Amino acid sequence: MLTTVGLSSYQPIAGELLRAHAGRILADEASDADVAYEWFVDDVSRGAEPRLDTAGLDAGQQIRLEAWARSGDVEGPRVAVGPVTVHDAPAWRPLLPHLSFNSVAVAHDERHSRWIVVSLGVAWETRIEAGVLRFTPLATTGAGPVPLHVILGAAIDALRHRMYVVAVQPSISAAVDVFALDLADRGHERWTRLDAAGSVAENTRFLSVVYDPATEVLWMLPGFDDAGEVATVHALDLRDDTPEWRSFARPSGIEARGGSAVALSPIEPSIAYSFGGLMPDGTISGQVVRLSLDPADPRGELLEGVTLPSGRFGASAVAAGGAIFVAGGVAALSSTDRMPQGLARFDPVASTLTTELETFESSDFLGVVARDTERSEAALQYLRIAPDRTSSTVSVTRLEGAAAPVPLASLDVPVELSDTSYHRGPDRALAIRDASNALYWHLDPERARWTSVPIASDPLSGRPTARAGIRSVGNLRSDIVYLGTDIEGAPVDDGAWIVVEAPELTWRRLAFATAPGEPSSVLSLPQRTGSSSIRASCRSSTWIFGGTSGSTGPRVAELWELVCREADARHCELRAASTSATWPSARASTTIIPTTQPVVGAWMFGGSIGAQSSASDVWFLDTCAGTFSAVTPSGDPPPARSGHSAALVERDGLAEIVYFGGIDRDADLDTSTHYDDAWRLTIRGADAVEWASIEPTTASRPSGRTGHASILHRSLSATTERLIIAGGRNRASGSSSLNDVWELVLRP
Repeated sequence: MLTTVGLSSYQPIAGELLRAHAGRILADEASDADVAYEWFVDDVSRGAEPRLDTAGLDAGQQIRLEAWARSGDVEGPRVAVGPVTVHDAPAWRPLLPHLSFNSVAVAHDERHSRWIVVSLGVAWETRIEAGVLRFTPLATTGAGPVPLHVILGAAIDALRHRMYVVAVQPSISAAVDVFALDLADRGHERWTRLDAAGSVAENTRFLSVVYDPATEVLWMLPGFDDAGEVATVHALDLRDDTPEWRSFARPSGIEARGGSAVALSPIEPSIAYSFGGLMPDGTISGQVVRLSLDPADPRGELLEGVTLPSGRFGASAVAAGGAIFVAGGVAALSSTDRMPQGLARFDPVASTLTTELETFESSDFLGVVARDTERSEAALQYLRIAPDRTSSTVSVTRLEGAAAPVPLASLDVPVELSDTSYHRGPDRALAIRDASNALYWHLDPERARWTSVPIASDPLSGRPTARAGIRSVGNLRSDIVYLGTDIEGAPVDDGAWIVVEAPELTWRRLAFATAPGEPSSVLSLPQRTGSSSIRASCRSSTWIFGGTSGSTGPRVAELWELVCREADARHCELRAASTSATWPSARASTTIIPTTQPVVGAWMFGGSIGAQSSASDVWFLDTCAGTFSAVTPSGDPPPARSGHSAALVERDGLAEIVYFGGIDRDADLDTSTHYDDAWRLTIRGADAVEWASIEPTTASRPSGRTGHASILHRSLSATTERLIIAGGRNRASGSSSLNDVWELVLRP
């Protein structure tokens, strides 16, 4: 029997291939069993291959897939996925989720053998294919969380095949929202916002959420509020059409233990056990509490003499094989003091706690342990998201008895992707330099995977210090790093640097001459941050424009040309361009994109022209002469903005620049607008430039942001064209620094 089947995309776009992903065939089938398929379009059979070509389909048509195991003439029962709806281009689709501690909910869907990850309002199906961890966004319907929600906890209702997500919107209200995601029909998941009567305590932190199927009650076990006071236990009775919150102030035996691991007893109904947790005084507990989840009178009982080997905060627990297993978490809040945590096994009959697997070492703020439905009764899977300063590692490990842990799949995701340089890298990938200046991150849009490429230190001078505030667009040799600000916002003044291929990617510290033949100086660039630079083909030079004087000074309108004539780019000339009557106003955080057809030069749009104002004008930079000319495109222009991204595609004698996002500040209202729109600037000639808004056919889109990166990606056949955006920041969302990735399919 085939357990389940999924799709490569639950948001197919007309013209692309849709692939089936079959689950496991149960062991009672013959060893030579394979999988058969049947596709349906609007309930009409359309094929029996593992893939379906959607060319010729129209927007709104419905695709459904049925699959089954077969061995000779013997066929197993059919399992289905869908229906899913076909969309036309242009259409937005998420490629990778935003992963951080306070914006992610994780649960395991045993019925379909998949992990469900909810992040910034998007629900993802996470599964392992041929040793690779895949994130596939679900085409959910209904009213679910939005990017502004901060996740407090999540729980699975295995009987109703639901996932409950508890969240708040701190920028709007301290009220708690509860959402239910229906997981019964794969490919047809639906959100429902539970409009509950009553209320819960505000500003509660570090909650633990557990669902009791025996009473159909969703419990929020107490953390504590911002004042360190013990919070209240809350119970949401889901049996009624209108659920109602019940509150229990300081129930007997239940203390505030923020972020404790909670699991239902495998042998007693409405009994749960709580492991560890953060106490209001900042200490981390290792104690175990037996919880009686009586909807009328919840109580707790401390198990004397039963403690975890070390305290744990943020751990995860699950019942399997008659026991409860506890994994992950941290024993200290300081990243330098955290100790790896092994897998612990709790026997609820004997009330004993033992270390099941010492060789499994995990120290995580976000990890979820679940039963491995494809193995023995006591086999587990552990999904962890382990962040550090430069990246998050998402991994799934199999844990089974005393056997060594088995890594099943992992994925590395960069975490700091704002206000840094980006360009089109090898194999048409998006390449972003990380804030530490130690790595490039390359994104393969076809496989939705990041890979890191180290940048070697300069043999003479090392590498530039970590910084922000400098952006460049182009190829590797245009990625100049100079001045800017450090992570604390203070100016950095350690010279100028550039990346060369020698033969590996290597930093070079530059020495400048302001005129040919003059002595070189290591520090010749003026203090600035927020400037933009491009690599121009006309004179093989790098142009640097604008920025802010120092880190908080006025904007500048200076244009500098950097020419490095030696092969190792060690010695360069720095020339200041002469301004003229036709010249852009001083600005920072603008975009400048070079073109080679139909006009050789570069195009600048927008930018910050003051502390509370942005520009919406377009300028052409003649990279041969170092002069600007104003451009007035036809069509309605986009609103003024700064910190937006720009991506270029050149084909058929014309150039198209696609802009996304950015920010505009209103001085009168003292507000900021983070844009989530896309615009196309089409260049058919020096005097034939046109604006057009890109209106997506999909309701979902990335949250508004600034400081992000983007490229226009084309397939090898040049038939597929997609805008890829990654990272950025938006303090109005659940996390100010973003690391999600989206695609805007322009041509499928």
